[in-house]
Amino acid sequence: MGTISRLLEITQQLSAHVMKGLPKDDRELYIQRVNELLDQREAFLEEIPAHFTEEEKRQGLAILQLNEGFEPELDRQLKEIKMDIMLMNQKKTQSAHYANPYASVSGDGMFFDKKN
Repeated sequence: MGTISRLLEITQQLSAHVMKGLPKDDRELYIQRVNELLDQREAFLEEIPAHFTEEEKRQGLAILQLNEGFEPELDRQLKEIKMDIMLMNQKKTQSAHYANPYASVSGDGMFFDKKN
């Protein structure tokens, strides 16, 4: 099997995996599989020959079409994961502030009233 054929196969697997959607409960395995497929693709991209046969050109066009199909979904999923991480960090900060509300109070500009 040639480099382009193997690249097409991996791209098809990646496209199918991404188009399933981002799971709500077991995201680590999902992300790990996406990273594995992307790493495999990167390895084959480095081995692409300089000249192509007609079959390889046709397979290359199929790869480009698959990319155009799943890349927007992959970008959307990345944004969703980033948003979830940001919300989780905000919740962590808020709960820490709620547990100890005076931990972050600074002493600058305080007025001390002296009664004699």
